[in-house]
Amino acid sequence: MRALLVAFTWGLLYLTALTGAQELDPIDNMCIRFDHQSVVKNNTLYIDGGRQTFINTTNIGGETKQTGKITQGYSEYNYQRQSFRRLIESKSDTNLIAIDLTSSWDWKTNISENALDKDANPKTGTYPPLVSRGALYHGADADDNIYLWGGTTSYFNTSFPGFRWPLPSQYSLWSYNVVSQTWGQYDTGLNIEHRPSSGSYTEARDQSLAFFFNGQLDSGSETQTNNLGDDPKVFIEGMVVINTSNQTARNLSTKAVVGDYPRSRGRMQYIKDVGGKGILVQIGGNRKHVGNYSNQYMYGGRGANGTENVFYDDIWVLSIPSFIWTKINQGSSPRYGHTCHRVGTRTMITVGGASNMRYDEQPCDWETKGVGVLDMSDVTWGSIFHAGAPPYAVPTRVAAAIGGSGSGGATVRQPVGGFTQEGLARMFNVSWTPPPPPPPAPHSSASGKRPTTAAIIGGIIGGAVSLGLSISLTFFYRRRIHIFFTGEDLPVPEMDGMSFQEMDGKAKLEAEMMARNVCWELPAYEKPVELGSPSEHGIARGIKANDPPAWAPPVTDEGIPF
Repeated sequence: MRALLVAFTWGLLYLTALTGAQELDPIDNMCIRFDHQSVVKNNTLYIDGGRQTFINTTNIGGETKQTGKITQGYSEYNYQRQSFRRLIESKSDTNLIAIDLTSSWDWKTNISENALDKDANPKTGTYPPLVSRGALYHGADADDNIYLWGGTTSYFNTSFPGFRWPLPSQYSLWSYNVVSQTWGQYDTGLNIEHRPSSGSYTEARDQSLAFFFNGQLDSGSETQTNNLGDDPKVFIEGMVVINTSNQTARNLSTKAVVGDYPRSRGRMQYIKDVGGKGILVQIGGNRKHVGNYSNQYMYGGRGANGTENVFYDDIWVLSIPSFIWTKINQGSSPRYGHTCHRVGTRTMITVGGASNMRYDEQPCDWETKGVGVLDMSDVTWGSIFHAGAPPYAVPTRVAAAIGGSGSGGATVRQPVGGFTQEGLARMFNVSWTPPPPPPPAPHSSASGKRPTTAAIIGGIIGGAVSLGLSISLTFFYRRRIHIFFTGEDLPVPEMDGMSFQEMDGKAKLEAEMMARNVCWELPAYEKPVELGSPSEHGIARGIKANDPPAWAPPVTDEGIPF
C-alpha cells in the first residue's frame, strides 16, 4: 500500500511537472526565435529548428499578456497529452511550424500557425535532427519535398525537453514530404564527409540544384566533433551542390574565391536571368526582378565596433547590374539571426530574430507571433499579410539612384567607372572598355590599412564558376561599412587568373570577376578544411591555424553578414 502511495505521489509530481512544461508551447509561449531555417513551399511558410526562449502568458482584462520568467529552449518543443499513462511515459516531440499564406491575415488577430510533429523516418525509425543554422530548401516545383541540409546542435539548454544530441554526419540531408507529412534521410557521407552549418545557401529551383557555401564545424555539428568544446570553430572551404532530383551531393573547391580564409554566416541569392543559366550573388536579404534588373533586399544584422556587438534595424537594396547600394529604411528595433522570404509580388515576411545576446533577459519579440510583414515597394512595416497584394514597384529612393521609375526602366546598367573584367561585362550584356592601369600602390605599414568605401560596397571576390550554371560571388561586408568609411586605400592580394574546376571535371574556367578588394568576415583562427577532406585536417583536435594577414580587419567570432 505504501509503495502504491509513493508511486501515486511520484506520478502526481511528475504530472505537475509535465503540466507546467506543457505551458511552454512553441507558438503560444514564444518569446524569441532565432538561428532557425525556413522556406516557403506551396503557399505555406515552414520554420524548422533554431533556438527559442519561452514565456508564460496570462489573461489580464481579456487580453493575453506575457509574464514570468524566460526559459531558454528550442522552437520544436511540444508535449502530447492524451491520457494519464501516456503523460507519465511521455517523451518530447519536436515540431515543424507551418504558417498558411493562401489567404490574408493579421498576426495580431488571426494568423494561421500550426506545429506539425517531426516523426521518425518510417523506413529507418530515425528522428530528424534538431539543428540551428542549417538550410531549408524548396526543391523543384513538381517535388513534394522540402530539404534540410546541415546545421549544428545548439547546447542552449541541454536539459530542455526535446533536446537531441548531435547525429553522425552520414545523413546530413533530410527531406520532408509536405503532402504525406513524412521525413526521409539520404546518405551523403561518401562525397561530403562533414555536416556544415552557418554557410551561405540558396537554390536554383528550375535546375533542381541547391547550394551551401563554406560554413563551419563546431562541437554540435556531428558526433565526430563533440570534443571540440564550447568555443573552437573550424571554418570550412568548399561549396556543396545538392541535386534535389536524386538527393545526391558533391563538393566544389572555393579556394580561388576565399583562399585560405573561408567565410561563415553570409547570405546567397540565385538570379535566374543573368548569364547562361543564372548567377549566385552572396550578400543577404531578398530579391525582386524588374525586367532584366534585380533588386536585392538586405535587412537587419549584427556587426562589431571593436569588442562591442552592434545590432541593426535598417534595409539596404543592392541593384544589379549597377551594383549600387541604396538605404531605404532605418528603424529602432534591431534584429539578427532571422530569415526573410519574398511572398507574392511585393511582400517580404521576416521570421524570428533576436535583438541582443542576453537571451534570458531581453524583451520578447514585439512581433509576438515571430513574423513581420514589409511592403517592399512602399517600404512600410505592418502586421497584415495581403495575399492579393498589387504588383511590385521599385522604391522611390532606389529609382532615384538607378534611373527609371517605379515600373522599371533603370538607366544605370553598370557600376560607376564600368566593370573591370570583360567577362563580367559580357555576362550582363554591356559594352566593355578596358580600365586604365591602376596607379602604383602606396607603401603600407605592417598593420595594413582599411579598404575604401567603394571597396566595401562594390568589392567582388572570386570568379564565375562554370557548372552548367554560371555562378558569380559578390561579397558585401555587411556591417563593417560603419567602421571602414575612412577613405584609405588597401593593398591586397589579387586573384586574377585563378581558376575553378567544373562540375564535370573536364575543363577549367578562368576567373571572370575581379578580386581586388577582399573583405574579411571571419578571423578563421581555426584551420580551414574542405568539406570532404579527411581527418588529418584536425577537425577532431581543433587545431589552430595561423593568424589572418595584417590587412584583415578585426571581426566578431560569429562573422558577418547575417
